[in-house]
Amino acid sequence: MKVIQVEPTTNFLYPLNRGSGYEFDVDVPISVENFYSYVVSQGVSQWGISSNFRNIVAGDRVWAYFGGKDRRICGVGSVHRSVHPAIGGGRPWIDIKWDHKLTATLRDHPIYYEEFGQWVPGAVARANRRTDRVLTQWLESHGRKSLLKAEKVRFAKQEASRRLGQGRFRDSVVRRYDSTCVVTKCTVLDVLEAAHIEPVASGGDHDVSNALLLRSDIHNLFDLGLLTISESGKIRVDYELRRSEYFAYHGKQVHIPKVARTKKLMRRLGVHQSNHSIL
Repeated sequence: MKVIQVEPTTNFLYPLNRGSGYEFDVDVPISVENFYSYVVSQGVSQWGISSNFRNIVAGDRVWAYFGGKDRRICGVGSVHRSVHPAIGGGRPWIDIKWDHKLTATLRDHPIYYEEFGQWVPGAVARANRRTDRVLTQWLESHGRKSLLKAEKVRFAKQEASRRLGQGRFRDSVVRRYDSTCVVTKCTVLDVLEAAHIEPVASGGDHDVSNALLLRSDIHNLFDLGLLTISESGKIRVDYELRRSEYFAYHGKQVHIPKVARTKKLMRRLGVHQSNHSIL
């Protein structure tokens, strides 16, 4: 029997700003009013992205967040298709199918920044735990409990399917990397994870040439594109983390055992880095 893996829905915040200079379309400047009158009426919109290329997949939810004096989430939709590659020097983009009912509700009952408090950079950002909790509570209080229940079932199915093949994969990666995180040199097995360089959802495979052994927090930063490793083995940490302890790793050499440092692995690392905005 063929097992179909279903990815759980992930929430992403898409920042918008009145003074950014960008437009929704020709002569349609960015504003909350124009968002409701023009963008939502389009049904499916194509929006450019400059981060999280590897993480956003079809079915994920995108929340339109207006910064500046607005500081509120006022629209929501789902990713209609996975990321489209950049063409002719432009940015990659995603197709967003707007949820008209939920967006209309957000117009009357917006989610203000003070409720979730997540700093949103000038690019698509994955919702953190607090923001996820606020978004879930908002959905529960506005008549979409059935939607959340369906997502929990999908998540459970995906987790069960993922666990079937992850055990042997992690064991192989642990052995290949001498039970040591390639960034921090941590050797505590309970916090070490096998990280895919190219996600399975994007065509990657469960092969050690597509994996690194990372401490769990470093794994999260790697998946978010906030920490990458160049093809030459240099660690790059996003400028957003310049005041954190993680920035101490910026510019240092990664610790990859000779047996694991294959051309295929290093080439994949170079591609992973090129898909993220790193200092």
